Amino acid sequence: MICVCVWIMAPVLGTGVFAQETNSWKFFRGDKFDGHSSETGIVDNWSDKGPPVLWIKELGAGYSSFVGEAERVYTQYQSLSGQFVVCINAKNGETIWEHRYAWPYQPASLYPGPRSTPTISGGRVFFTSPSGVVGCLDMTTGEPIWSVDAAEKFGAPDVEFGYACSPVCIEGKVILPIGGPDASMVAFDETDGSVVWNAGNDQISYCSALPIELGGRKLIVGYFKNSLCIFDRADGFQLAKFKISFDYDEHSAWPIYREPYLWLSGPFRAGSQLFQLSSDSGSIRLKTVYKIDTMSNDVASSVLVGDELYGFDLRDVQSKVHRPSRGQFACIDFVSGQTRWTNGTISRRKLTDDEFVSSQSTSEETDVGHVSTLYADGKLILFNDTGELILCKAQPDSFVQLARTRILGGEICWVQPALMNRCVFVRNHSKAVCVYLGDLDDLGLPEDEIEFAAAIWQPEFIDLSAMILGTEPTYAMTAPKASWLTRWYFMSLLLGWVVAPLLAVTVSKMLIRIPARPVFLTLALTFGILGTTLYGRWLQEFYFSWPIVLLIAFECVICRLKNNDLSWNGRPWVARLTLVAFVLTCLGYFLLCRRLSLAFEWAFLIGFPVALPFLWFVKQSVQSGQRFNMKQWLGGAAAFTAFYWAGAGIMLWKYSS
Repeated sequence: MICVCVWIMAPVLGTGVFAQETNSWKFFRGDKFDGHSSETGIVDNWSDKGPPVLWIKELGAGYSSFVGEAERVYTQYQSLSGQFVVCINAKNGETIWEHRYAWPYQPASLYPGPRSTPTISGGRVFFTSPSGVVGCLDMTTGEPIWSVDAAEKFGAPDVEFGYACSPVCIEGKVILPIGGPDASMVAFDETDGSVVWNAGNDQISYCSALPIELGGRKLIVGYFKNSLCIFDRADGFQLAKFKISFDYDEHSAWPIYREPYLWLSGPFRAGSQLFQLSSDSGSIRLKTVYKIDTMSNDVASSVLVGDELYGFDLRDVQSKVHRPSRGQFACIDFVSGQTRWTNGTISRRKLTDDEFVSSQSTSEETDVGHVSTLYADGKLILFNDTGELILCKAQPDSFVQLARTRILGGEICWVQPALMNRCVFVRNHSKAVCVYLGDLDDLGLPEDEIEFAAAIWQPEFIDLSAMILGTEPTYAMTAPKASWLTRWYFMSLLLGWVVAPLLAVTVSKMLIRIPARPVFLTLALTFGILGTTLYGRWLQEFYFSWPIVLLIAFECVICRLKNNDLSWNGRPWVARLTLVAFVLTCLGYFLLCRRLSLAFEWAFLIGFPVALPFLWFVKQSVQSGQRFNMKQWLGGAAAFTAFYWAGAGIMLWKYSS
């Protein structure tokens, strides 16, 4: 559950920062759905101490940003007890109310917690859940007003990573992409949740609806899985459909519109494209102005300021949860697509199908990194995926960084910052922070009584990929190819059951008192633990050696069993420690794979029963007191073969096209 804030400055803030209470941030992209704030008085820089931190609050997992009005902000999160919408006092971070609406969503997955951000409208808070439920709460009390299971109501198929669209509240309607038959886009009545209209037959992705106007006509844009569709906002009539991709595709970055131009950004290094919209006899036509391979947005949307777009051009094939994502922060001309400037040491590469890439981190302190962006008072306010808050100038001629400080270290951060009353609200999977970006004099406190960001302890984000993998698959989230699995198998067999036994026998003969079997087990474990790292660093090719570790650990457990009654054989504490070590090995393997975004963490944990018959022969030889021999050698190799291909075979069957 939510804990008490660390710092409270409410007595002063109540008469200073939040006194006028004229600003709001009602949608996760701002009141005008464009990432802009009308606020002024944002500082041009801050000292080495960093900006003042008004409060820090313990908060559970989730990718929801903040919305706010007056003295309250709202977000969604989850703990072990469920998913919640929470209302927080913007002055001091105290919880005003919270509403539980579901059990935790995928708590053990790579992406736990809610994906969307609530929306404020007409004294109510509207939210969606990862399962496709749409809810409405009283803004003051948090009491439920209505709820609709939209995914079930319209027969919408599951979205792979969970429903992520935030409600768009406009003209008394709550407009959401749903993705069911005749329900690509649905408008609900704000008052009672009844359906005003539903239209379209396209599958959705992760992008919310975008309200626009063309020649005075009010429209809604749907950026779906494989198509761009435009609907009449009043009745939902579909006015245009443009095919943009085929098969698997996902879109989460918001389109950007300035009449009559509509800009789309694609993920997976797909680049971006600009359309010119026109109205013809009631229908809408789209003309392609340009399509370029720059400015690929994924979880962080760009912002349009003047005639330029500012955003992060992602050069990975996906955002990474285990390391900062590669790419460049860039400025491009909105109408021509011409690059004005870039920031970042990762140069843009040609789109290739290379299987492996180096996982070494190459970013520097001058790189802003993978950032979510908003605009206010002539400046870009950036929050990057390693928890740094950055100010820079919004200017087309060059990149100029004004100030920078880390406020949420230790975790990857993919949340859009929210700005209200010169306060930036950001969060990660464990904390929420309110940072003040106005003049220090407005706080009304002596400087020695202000908590500054630089004085707050920040856990360091550890780039485990660079440390452990050396080289990683380009598409780390997808299942390995058959050619990879075959190559990994033969390499593992060579290291674990050819090189390790030969070295063990050699060492045993040279040092007579050392038996060969313990040496073999030690060498095989070492090759299994270090093989992935060393192979990747030396040859720049990804090799997955960790299944060796799992099989050797399992073999150690089996060889501690008696033949007759499966009870533990002699020195029971050793056997029990062996079992505990095996369980911890499997758990550590799973969590490390999960942390590194290796999508096959589960597959190699299902092959133990298949290996058991072969290890039984090894056990009999070991327990009979025989020295390390051909039976143990070949039995272990056969056990590994069965173990390995049980997991690999499941992956090939499950993910084969």
